[in-house]
Amino acid sequence: SVGLTTDTGALLLDGDADGANNGDIQIAADITLAAANSLTLDATTGNITGVGNLTLTANSGITVNDDLTTNGDTTIDSDVDGVDGVGTLTLNANLVTQDSTLTIDADDIAIAAAGSIDAGNADITVTDSDGSGIGLGGTSVDGLNITDTELGLITADSLTLNTAGNVTVNGITDGNTTNIASTLTINANTSGNVTFASNASSINATLDVQAANGIDVDVNVSTTNGDISLDGDSDGSADGDDAITIAANVTIAASGSMALD
Repeated sequence: SVGLTTDTGALLLDGDADGANNGDIQIAADITLAAANSLTLDATTGNITGVGNLTLTANSGITVNDDLTTNGDTTIDSDVDGVDGVGTLTLNANLVTQDSTLTIDADDIAIAAAGSIDAGNADITVTDSDGSGIGLGGTSVDGLNITDTELGLITADSLTLNTAGNVTVNGITDGNTTNIASTLTINANTSGNVTFASNASSINATLDVQAANGIDVDVNVSTTNGDISLDGDSDGSADGDDAITIAANVTIAASGSMALD
């Protein structure tokens, strides 16, 4: 088996075009599927399997319509050019890496109610591809958004969210973070700020927040199963508002230890 690349246009792989014969898509180890435009994987009544390490890339979005199971480290970049605000990773089914690391670069992520992301005991890293920021929970930004419900569909040892922009966290719930076994890391340490706003957040894991230009805590924040670490000047440069600002009558509570820097 060999990789597939389109120099122009989209790439669609449909292993079950008639929808009747359990037509699977089987992808050999260490294969790259690369689309100059969008990439779509569809097996309808079948499944999509990566035998080993797998890389999927596209400039204008990747859609997975049926269960994708890989047996190695998996890299997905749905916004390779990172310039036009088009590059959503859409999961209408389950993405399972069987305890192998998963790395995602995307302009946005959309996980359907029937979908999920499951790395088992391995780590997941998600990067906002164009640096426009991340909305986590109940606030939508002009960038990469993960709702609290979508967060509950993600399973990993640790989940790291990276952006060169700002992050707004609004109403993460304990029940939708139980599948993060170790640490939720929010990383805006290039030039961004992190704000906890609108509704209290409770995380069933260790919370590690790193921001280059300050952290604003306007609502209660707690962990029920881990530590809290807040670093408002993670780049160590006096280049903005590097403070941790905590609003009046706000409580920050960790079930483990707490570090404020």
